[in-house]
Amino acid sequence: MGLNEADFLILGDDDWLFAGRSGKRGEQAIYTCRSSDRGHSWTDLTRVTEPSEHPPDLTDLGDGAILLTYGRRHEPYGIEGRISLDRGHTWESPLLRFDTNLTGTDIGYSSTARQDDHLVTVYYIADKTRDPIDESCQAVLYDRNALMDAARG
Repeated sequence: MGLNEADFLILGDDDWLFAGRSGKRGEQAIYTCRSSDRGHSWTDLTRVTEPSEHPPDLTDLGDGAILLTYGRRHEPYGIEGRISLDRGHTWESPLLRFDTNLTGTDIGYSSTARQDDHLVTVYYIADKTRDPIDESCQAVLYDRNALMDAARG
């Protein structure tokens, strides 16, 4: 299977996590795999999101936790985020939902930055139902500790 629009994290000298969008028409979900030998070999692919949920952005939250954000390109359209508490081996159900009332499928390309306990996720929206097309970039600032508390239930 071909993957594109990828991201990866180096979690340690020998532990790498890769996420990419499937190129399969009608699916375009995010898959992950990992390498424990600096990219020389990779595990089998594991599907993380539903179809039309892409592209991936991975952020190391510390303590083995990873945030994956992506565009939800089916109703209800928006930006979602999932947490892995075990370095990307398993993923919780979507925990974050930004802008869940967007129109159209041209959304996403999120990017998250972390400084200490502060996170900011930026993403774009292109509403093609308007003439001219209404394009914008949004940013959401939130707290890592509150996110982790929610993830741990």
